[in-house]
Amino acid sequence: MRRVTGLAARTISSSVAINPRLSQTMAITTISSSEPISRRFGGLPEISTPSFAGGVAGIVFFSAAAASSLGQEVHAKEMAQKFNPKEVVLYQYEACPFCNKVKAFLDYNKIPYKIVEVNPISKKEIKWSDYKKVPILTVDGEQMVDSSVIIDSLFQKMHPEISKSEEDEETKWRKWVDNHLVHLLSPNIYRNTSEALESFDYITTHGNFSFTERLVAKYAGATAMYFVSKKLKKKYNITDERAALYDAAETWVDALKERPYHGGSKPNLADLAVFGVLRPIRYLRSGKDMVDNTRIVVEGSRNTLDQNTETNATEAKVEGTIKLPPNVSIPGVITFGDSIVDSGNNNHLRTALKCNFPPYGKDFPGKIATGRFSDGRVPSDIVAERLGIAETIPAYLNPKLKNEDLLKGINFASGGSGYDPLTAKLVKVVSLSDQLKYFQEYKEKIKGIVGEEKANFMVKNSLYLVVASSNDIAHTYTARSLKYNRTSYADYLVGFSSKFVKDLYGLGARRIGVFSAVPVGCVPAARTVHGRLKRKCSDKLNEVARHFNVKMFPTLEALGKELPDSKIAFIDVYDTLNDMIENPKNYGFEVSNRGCCGTGLLELPSNRKSLPNYR
Repeated sequence: MRRVTGLAARTISSSVAINPRLSQTMAITTISSSEPISRRFGGLPEISTPSFAGGVAGIVFFSAAAASSLGQEVHAKEMAQKFNPKEVVLYQYEACPFCNKVKAFLDYNKIPYKIVEVNPISKKEIKWSDYKKVPILTVDGEQMVDSSVIIDSLFQKMHPEISKSEEDEETKWRKWVDNHLVHLLSPNIYRNTSEALESFDYITTHGNFSFTERLVAKYAGATAMYFVSKKLKKKYNITDERAALYDAAETWVDALKERPYHGGSKPNLADLAVFGVLRPIRYLRSGKDMVDNTRIVVEGSRNTLDQNTETNATEAKVEGTIKLPPNVSIPGVITFGDSIVDSGNNNHLRTALKCNFPPYGKDFPGKIATGRFSDGRVPSDIVAERLGIAETIPAYLNPKLKNEDLLKGINFASGGSGYDPLTAKLVKVVSLSDQLKYFQEYKEKIKGIVGEEKANFMVKNSLYLVVASSNDIAHTYTARSLKYNRTSYADYLVGFSSKFVKDLYGLGARRIGVFSAVPVGCVPAARTVHGRLKRKCSDKLNEVARHFNVKMFPTLEALGKELPDSKIAFIDVYDTLNDMIENPKNYGFEVSNRGCCGTGLLELPSNRKSLPNYR
């Protein structure tokens, strides 16, 4: 489990006064990599993050719409005029490296296609063909076989004016993939019984098997391939299979010669071939070992939800993009919590806590009051932008949402909510437990849009942000003060927070960022109510917040060890925000003890009369 400290909020807002809800001054975090920038693969670019890819040369991302990030929209349209098949069908095994080569080519070139998963035992799906291996590709009824031949044929259809020489570097490296790299895979993924079982567990889980076939294939197949791998080692003169795989990975990195891709500024057929062949092993022990012990990185796309996903090319121009560690991809940002991240859910509730009126939204694109408790966007929007996913993440309760709006993440947060169940009840907003119920609905919706496999990919790989505790401490603590003191109430909140993270994990989340409590005793309303004439920060409320943070970090650290495959980060923004409040001019602010609007002393979201006089 990682503790991540917040960045200065000047990266978020140019406002000169801190919002009463601390919304526009909420610190955003970066999860940065200590890996050298030479740790690269040279595979496919991520769709909307050229600055991202350039900043962390070494992460290989793949996208069906990768042409957008390379500025190839015009080229793609010209290509479509030359080659625009009505129906393309790929017959494949999900774990087949040669099939993945073909998929990499199709996806990169934005060629829509259907997949037919072939049962490797009965092969009933390809009984119509005399060719009994995969991949088989049919293009408007025309059968194509052999991955390299398929790719060459499609390339010629798309680019009849280009002829490839057998002696050029690109072709040589493609042959290296087929004649060397691919032969290293079986000896590695089946090198011992445990890895053989791991491989067949992946194959049978992702393949087209009945329940009985799955059991038979997993154990019989793993046993058979364990012995086959030993014969392959001998056939190809492999002494140490891992060393040979590592050597091949380093050989490819050296071949890049410090270029982003073997093709230079954009991937060529050699890049696609290497990526396609290695993609099936990225979740296996052999693939993970390769990444850990070489400079190569292989990762699937965060935008593979739909081969035809259209992406706004302007998203690629975001400055200050977050740098992720190697081998990480994120398809969406999914947010739970309170007003710090609410993107408009309260608009659709019968609650007084709304801000869908001026001056809220005065710095939002179009100067629209969207229901965000901010002059502009909220932290979850900015995280999504820094990741190159989208400029904003929509509110789940918005009745005008379209299917495509759900595929880059969603926001369940509700202003006024908190970990304490009483908090949401007091102001009639969506509790965290109900936000989880909406998340379950959301999972079913995206499954209906993109299918179960792609929906599961998104659920597992998205970034989850949990931002709560401010309302608990600022409001509900007072209501419970007869039963709890400062320390015991912080412990009480930690218990609910821990349960929430466990429940979220149980619903499929794996990458979870939990924000710390903020110096809620320093927000303008708290100063006015608790700070007496001088409107000082409330030490009482801030002490509860600090107790919560002290307990929360080790609790999340323990959860990270307890929950398999989880990546849980405690995003500690308390000190950053506190320093901003104490030293506002260091961060480009003039005022930190008053709100931006009305009197700046005690405005509430529903107090419309005093708000328009903002300054």
